Amino acid sequence: VLIVGQSEGIKGNFYSHLYLGLYYEAQNNFDLAQDYIVKAADNYKIDDYMWYLAQVHKKLRGWI
Repeated sequence: VLIVGQSEGIKGNFYSHLYLGLYYEAQNNFDLAQDYIVKAADNYKIDDYMWYLAQVHKKLRGWI
């Protein structure tokens, strides 16, 4: 997933990290969820509502 995201540039990187984070959160693996969602939100800023969603998600979880 990350390799495909890299091939799509910053937006692809953002979405690959975000969805991996959401996947791991659904699997109750909160360490990996935090890692990927925080990276998506902090390292791949895009002007997209999903980026803002990632910011809210991060704040609600206390992953600031």
